[in-house]
Amino acid sequence: MTNDLKTYFKNKTNLILLSIFIIAIILSLFLNIYTLPKRHIHNDQVIATYDMLKHYESGKLPTTGPRFIGTTAIAGYENTARLPGGAFYIIMTLFYKISGENLDIARTINMIFSLFIIFLFVFWIYKKFGFFMSVIAYIFIFFNGYTLKATTDFWNPSLVLILSFILYILLYEYIAGDNDKNKKLSAIFLFPILAVMGQSHFATFFSMTPTLIFYLIIRFKNTKKYLLYWALGIFISFLLYLPYLITEIQNNFNNTIMILNTRDSLNKFPFPQIYAVLLYPTNEMSTYFGSRLNSILHFWLSEPPYIYGLIFLFISVIFSLFCFIKAIILLINKNYIDEKEKNLSEMFFILLLSIPVTILSFIIFKSKSGTFWYLYSLFALSFTPIFLFFYKIQNKIRLSSYIYIYRSFVKYFRYVWRIIQICEYV
Repeated sequence: MTNDLKTYFKNKTNLILLSIFIIAIILSLFLNIYTLPKRHIHNDQVIATYDMLKHYESGKLPTTGPRFIGTTAIAGYENTARLPGGAFYIIMTLFYKISGENLDIARTINMIFSLFIIFLFVFWIYKKFGFFMSVIAYIFIFFNGYTLKATTDFWNPSLVLILSFILYILLYEYIAGDNDKNKKLSAIFLFPILAVMGQSHFATFFSMTPTLIFYLIIRFKNTKKYLLYWALGIFISFLLYLPYLITEIQNNFNNTIMILNTRDSLNKFPFPQIYAVLLYPTNEMSTYFGSRLNSILHFWLSEPPYIYGLIFLFISVIFSLFCFIKAIILLINKNYIDEKEKNLSEMFFILLLSIPVTILSFIIFKSKSGTFWYLYSLFALSFTPIFLFFYKIQNKIRLSSYIYIYRSFVKYFRYVWRIIQICEYV
């Protein structure tokens, strides 16, 4: 093959990849815009909106977050324990104020905010790993059912999912070590980001937060070099909780007492549904039916067109498991092709570490086992095995493979579009 032909082949491949990326952007934005006004409103969203409006009407800075347990919007307003810290409602009331007190516009602003963060993540992938990896990341993330729900939903777990992408960037920058300034900034802001996520959903304190703590202990040789910056980050996190602490002192720790009483009432064995980290990167999207196997099957068998989705689900679950096992083998053998793959493998190590840490934390602290959104702080991290797989093979993919990916992507979009059109639980 001549050099000119090689150049032509390369350019044609890049052209197909670029066309996939452009079509993916158009279709993903269309899906979000189409879905936003058609979202099914559940009790949790009604409660979140009601509480936000009460905070807004009071004119005071929110110092507590969402309710610990599900109640009716009005009846449970005064006597239900809430999360310490008001980050979630501060963000919601800000969007509501910017919207001119219009809920539909506020939800649209929230969608733009969420999409911006994910676009930022994809751009970061491009800068770190190249165009091919950014296209892969875009398709897997933007056409994910959980992502679509999060970007079009005014709900506290959705914020945790969206912020998990910022968390991913900070974690990688800390691990990479190619820029000492970025490592210091990451050490400063990791715990504050986790604090905001924890003020949006309490399960963050039983999954990603203890995982990071254990990771820093395991890698203490590196941690001690940045202890000052970690300490500064912890101090900033404390400041984020200071308004809550002041309010509690003024109210005789009323909310804290309700939290402890709520915790004492949890008698079930709280085993978390940690297998969510394998299902997050797939086309599974039945969370509102629950998170157990029978609930998932009930969703995918409830309508005839969903059967195609179930077939895709089996394929995507097998692929996710395959990538997960491949990542374990890579972590053991350490046959990295370059430093970037080594850094991604370290990110996967954190994901592996999160499994036993999350299980133990849920049991020790008697958390509710909950559903998949209880582990949304691990959402972005769960894509690491897939990133590792495609990073490994990106230089081995031929032109025919790009054409096949393009055709498969179009077919997948058709099926997603059909499901969204008839699905009440989007």
